[in-house]
Amino acid sequence: MSQANATKLFGTDGIRGRAGEFPLDDATVERIGRALVVNIRRDLGHAPRLLIGRDTRQSGPQIEAALARGAIAASAGVESAGVITTPGVAYVTRALGFDAGIVISASHNPFSDNGIKVFSPTGKKLDDEMEQRIERDLAPGSESPEGSVASTTSDTQPSHDREAEYQAAYLTFLLMRLLPACDLMACGSASTAPTARLQVSRRNYSGGSARTSKSSPTRPTGATSTKAAARCTSEACNAWLPSGISTSESLSMATPTAPCSLTP
Repeated sequence: MSQANATKLFGTDGIRGRAGEFPLDDATVERIGRALVVNIRRDLGHAPRLLIGRDTRQSGPQIEAALARGAIAASAGVESAGVITTPGVAYVTRALGFDAGIVISASHNPFSDNGIKVFSPTGKKLDDEMEQRIERDLAPGSESPEGSVASTTSDTQPSHDREAEYQAAYLTFLLMRLLPACDLMACGSASTAPTARLQVSRRNYSGGSARTSKSSPTRPTGATSTKAAARCTSEACNAWLPSGISTSESLSMATPTAPCSLTP
């Protein structure tokens, strides 16, 4: 994308381009971070909290750092979820009360590309009206409000302190919803025996009529609220989580105050 087309940054799936070139050069990404925060703050009336996650592309950390500099310069609080899936960012944004979630990824595009996708607090993509406001603020010759908010901190990098916790929260959500292997609260509790018979709820995500399944517990094909017996150990459950995070510790983070409508 050339700078002549700067007024149109967002496509059907966020901002995409070749890493290091407009609009994914450091200076433009930093301005995008600032403009995003200024517009969110205008709507909220207070400095927003942002979550940033990325895929494994080599350019991801550099784009994350530039976004964070711009966002923090506009007084946002920015935390990193590290390498995490796009649905993971959408889930954690909603479940843990962030004001926006940002994914740095270009999906199936070539490795030299990258992208920026923004989620609202509901875990849905940023609406068209907000995207247009950001584009107007970044348009050449525009009187942007970017500089109207000054950061009160000298730290210009996102916090990486809770990366493992955010990843664990999403993994626990998946375990609870998709893998009928064990009751996580019981399995992660120090008060339970090493093995126990546990009640498992299954959901049928593929549609069709309700039925009881006798298939392998690693393939959830059962219908709503069917029960199955399962045996597991704390070690088996916790093997799915990042090092140092136990199932019982992550369960409270993985349970939002309102049910999440995210589907696999």
